[in-house]
Amino acid sequence: MQKIFCLLIMILAFGLITSCTYLGTSWDIDGMGPVIETTFDLSKAIGDEHLAYQPDSAVYINFNDTVYTIDLDSLAAVPDTFYLYNILWTFPNFTIQPGTALPAIPIKIKFGVSNRINLTAARIKSGKLRVKIRSVIPRNVTVQYSIPLATLNGVPFSLTETLQAAAPGDTTVFERYIDLQNYYVDLRGPNQNEYNVLYLYFSPTFDTNGAPFPVTTNQFLFSAENTLMKIKPFYAQGYVKPATEAINSNFLSLGTSKYIKGGLLDIDSFRLGVKFINTMGVDMRIRFDQIRSINDLTGVQKYLTHPIIGNYINLQMAQNLYNPNNPVQHYDYNLWFTPQNSNLDQLIENIPDRLRMNAVLEVNPLGNATANNNFFYTTRPPKIAVTLQAPLKFSVYQLQFVDTIMNPVFDELQLDHFQSGTFTFVAENKFPLGFALQLYPLNQAGIPIDTLLVNNVVAPAPVNANLRVEQPVTSTLTLPFDEAKIQTIKQAERMLLKARFTTVPNLQLLQMYSDYYLRIKLLADLKYRVVL
Repeated sequence: MQKIFCLLIMILAFGLITSCTYLGTSWDIDGMGPVIETTFDLSKAIGDEHLAYQPDSAVYINFNDTVYTIDLDSLAAVPDTFYLYNILWTFPNFTIQPGTALPAIPIKIKFGVSNRINLTAARIKSGKLRVKIRSVIPRNVTVQYSIPLATLNGVPFSLTETLQAAAPGDTTVFERYIDLQNYYVDLRGPNQNEYNVLYLYFSPTFDTNGAPFPVTTNQFLFSAENTLMKIKPFYAQGYVKPATEAINSNFLSLGTSKYIKGGLLDIDSFRLGVKFINTMGVDMRIRFDQIRSINDLTGVQKYLTHPIIGNYINLQMAQNLYNPNNPVQHYDYNLWFTPQNSNLDQLIENIPDRLRMNAVLEVNPLGNATANNNFFYTTRPPKIAVTLQAPLKFSVYQLQFVDTIMNPVFDELQLDHFQSGTFTFVAENKFPLGFALQLYPLNQAGIPIDTLLVNNVVAPAPVNANLRVEQPVTSTLTLPFDEAKIQTIKQAERMLLKARFTTVPNLQLLQMYSDYYLRIKLLADLKYRVVL
């Protein structure tokens, strides 16, 4: 309805017409014509995404919101990490012969995820491993770089590269960025008894065509730099350690009291649904301590009463389907509050600005019962969703709407050319809802300095014996202007809008239907002085 009120201000821009200038010439113009015409229905007022329709065209409200989501990206986050491994000759002095292959040298990299999880496996969504090898050996060396427990389509990662002989006192360098996207990494180590680690193996072989190469004990041969860069898993497996999360969240934030300042509201049957969707292979439990509605204007808070409040609800773990298109069978817990099983009607009729939930969520309260087989997909986080469903069936009595908007023609020079006139507001209303309009220009202190509309009424459409509107009713409101009122409007930085809504018959719950509408036509009959 705020859009309707704004139209009354928008029509004042009618005076912003283009004129040609010739020195010393002016004349008056009398003109009449339509300024604007538009139609409002429930889909425009509320939004189709929040509405549902019955076969008889009765309209239902279906508001959805997400209260809480577990941040799995942070749980599985792998920070960028740099590892430098220097490879020395730790044996007695020796002469390495051409073609000699040194034993594979293991390099251990810690997959530095959150301390809330012991990660045993992951599949990588994105990220790279940067490998940089330096050699001081004055012979060509072929290096095999392998990660046996990192596989793509079942094939372990392996890279073979030849480093050229280093000049005396110099080094040769090999650098490569390894894209780990879609790699499955086993993070339990070669003996399957660790977690959060990845083992790389460095295997050098000396050129068969080179000369023998003498080495001494503790002589530096190679350095291997390994850097994990922007690693983001989309699947993780391991042991998610027990944790407690406090949930304190506003939801269905409507900002109602900003506009509605008083009156009576009665709503027909409705229900509030709370759904916990567990997509993790982890047992959980949740306790709702408070669910309340808050009216910021009055300060009144209404607390939901229901047997479940203050008691734990067990949430079973999800099942891993190992299907890329449908990877997890999540566990859903649905809870519905109605006026029959709770005091939900008191919460809604409090005309709340928002609802607020205070809850405690316990993750894996039984500990490592799955033997390191907890799992989750980062693209499918567990969440708490709420739904408010109700037939759009209500009664209101003197429900007062108040809003302050900026004056779109504030200090507009063209208003100086208005002489007098009348704006006519024609409303064709098929809603069984009438409203009285008031419109006041305000000074900089927010005090009304004039009156443009005073309780001008848009009449409600009458209902038949079945409490349904068959025909619309038309109301006409007039808004006269003279030069003094134009100057008042010009000086007003803001406009105060007030409306009082009442359904007719009074105190009767009335269902809204999809064919209800309000059609507005604004006509202008103006006298305008053109100065050239």
